[in-house]
Amino acid sequence: MGADVIVVGGGIGGLGVAALLARKGRKVVVVEPYKLVGGRCSSFEKDGFRIPTYVHAFPRAEHGYHTALARKIGEPIAWVRQQDCIMNLNGLDVEFSLSSLLTTIRGMHKAGVPWFELLGIGGRVAKDLLLQRKEFEQRLEEDDVRSWLLRYTDNETIHALVACFATAALVVPYWEGSMAEFFPIMKEMLRTKGGGYPVEGCGGIADAYENGLRKAGGEVRQAKVKRVMIEDNCVTGVELEDGETIEAPVVISNAGVKSTVLELVGEEHFSTEYLNRVRGLEYSMSSLAVQIALDKKITDLKFFTYIPSLDTLGYFKTLEKGEIPDELTLWLTSPTNLIPSLAPEGKQLVCCMTPVPYWPDTDWKPWVEAFLKTIERFLPGLREHTLWKRTVTPENIRLWSGKEGTCIGLGQRVGQSGKDRPSMRSPVEGLYFVGVDAGTGAVGVELAAKSALECSEEVESAVGAAKVASSAKALPQSR
Repeated sequence: MGADVIVVGGGIGGLGVAALLARKGRKVVVVEPYKLVGGRCSSFEKDGFRIPTYVHAFPRAEHGYHTALARKIGEPIAWVRQQDCIMNLNGLDVEFSLSSLLTTIRGMHKAGVPWFELLGIGGRVAKDLLLQRKEFEQRLEEDDVRSWLLRYTDNETIHALVACFATAALVVPYWEGSMAEFFPIMKEMLRTKGGGYPVEGCGGIADAYENGLRKAGGEVRQAKVKRVMIEDNCVTGVELEDGETIEAPVVISNAGVKSTVLELVGEEHFSTEYLNRVRGLEYSMSSLAVQIALDKKITDLKFFTYIPSLDTLGYFKTLEKGEIPDELTLWLTSPTNLIPSLAPEGKQLVCCMTPVPYWPDTDWKPWVEAFLKTIERFLPGLREHTLWKRTVTPENIRLWSGKEGTCIGLGQRVGQSGKDRPSMRSPVEGLYFVGVDAGTGAVGVELAAKSALECSEEVESAVGAAKVASSAKALPQSR
């Protein structure tokens, strides 16, 4: 059996690039070990609820890369818009809006930031952007989020707010997060004025990509890849765990850069310099997620964030020591408040997540209980109306993805983001990477969709160039 392109892994990046290439006439086979495609952006049914496999927010909704990709393959995705978010900062409810900068500024003032401080920061940033643009852009490339922010203010409330947004977007502490990644993300979120949620749930995105792939003649095989086959520094296909081989001149891996290079391909095919670079790549933080099915609607919250402490550094240092803080950061979404059809009539689904490091051999039960106590503070009656709950711990993520329990993949840190992000094209001819590890300038699964768009163009460009070179060799040589 042969193909033009084999995609290893049917996550959002893998499905997306497969559908795009199949649409262009390539014979594409996706090899995915699990029955459910879409990776962490998929859904399953339970008792009439449509449950996301993970906890997601989509900050650009119909203006984002998911929609751009879906349009290219002829499988539109419907969205429900949500522009505003309630944030509880140290006990005070504050409204933030991506559709109104004025509302956000008022919210920051309500949270305790003086007007003169807000106006002063805005003025200094605008001055640097307009009068020292080159130096401003250089600092974006070099700075972590905290270092960049300290250039303009040391106000602890502003730092707590920015740290929360940065950690949500990049899933690393804000003193590690890359400003080269965070700045364009926030710029695009403000430009598109809010986010939303797919009408069919998270699985609606994966379904659209899979439908586009199959309609274009592509195939999804439920199997596990044992190795990527290499000959004379060129990809020749993959070998499955059952010994079957599939030949192809192009393999696109959605299994992660480190896993692909060090496990699926093998170190002998790469230079020492490249191997050292890959080994040094660091994953994002992990997370603890709880999804709760309720027998009735108990909250009107759609998107909600709780920041338990203004001492951002102290909070993360407590986490890093393996100690449970008195209260945990809370990111909450209720998909059924946006789309009631995702639950049986009169019932509600609440999805909650908090960022945590990954430690092997950890008993996560005390962490889950502490997190539930934090959630109950804002959802009175939670336990008495709970039908069931689903918990996803860092260990569950590790068993699923095999990547040290990472929440998204490679962390968008200084030194491995922007121009320092791993290239989609590997040193091995015909081997490419897709997914969060290979993308830049977007959030989570949006990043995976963006990388799929870029990777399809990269592969098509390389295939076209190879055809031209092959044709040129076949032409009679002039004397």
